[in-house]
Amino acid sequence: MSMLLSDLVEELKLTLGEAAAKFKEANNADYIRFLTHAAMRLGHKRPRTLIATVVLNCNTAEYDTPSDFIFYKASIWGREEQQKYKPWDTRNPGRLPRVFTAEYDGKLQIVLSPTPSSAQIAQLGANYKFYYYAGHVLSDEANKTSVQANDRELLLLGAVIQAMFQLSNSGTINPMQLHKGMGSQSKATTPAGWFNTLNQLYKDAP
Repeated sequence: MSMLLSDLVEELKLTLGEAAAKFKEANNADYIRFLTHAAMRLGHKRPRTLIATVVLNCNTAEYDTPSDFIFYKASIWGREEQQKYKPWDTRNPGRLPRVFTAEYDGKLQIVLSPTPSSAQIAQLGANYKFYYYAGHVLSDEANKTSVQANDRELLLLGAVIQAMFQLSNSGTINPMQLHKGMGSQSKATTPAGWFNTLNQLYKDAP
């Protein structure tokens, strides 16, 4: 099945059933927002690992993160040399920086502590590579959507949950029927009821 964003939007409309009539923003903005939120949530259940590189300066501890950065995972820089050579071998780079994240001026950055020494940079290079967990991407360009086809239903479930959350916060209390087969309830129920049921279904999904 197609994983293009436009096709996911159309399927989300069908899945929402009569509830879809509540969302009327232009250019499908509601549905795109629900799917985007669901894609970010999916990143916690289906982690997406990417590699990034920052250029080191021995006097700098903070570096900008990639735009799709969620969590730092692990360093690549210097690990091979540290494991390959004994601590007393001059080729061992010594203590490598610990990494954590912090927000500076509204931007998320990785922080290296202690900052790499000039000797380490000379030995290992200035390109500090690391693994990180990234958010999922939804796109109308072929093969650009990062969500796997076998996670399509889980993505749509997350989007429906977000839609029910919005309706609940807007004070909608009238019962509504979602597309047949969505969740374990066969009768119409309120958005708050659907939110609780579907959210538990999402948590229980493997």
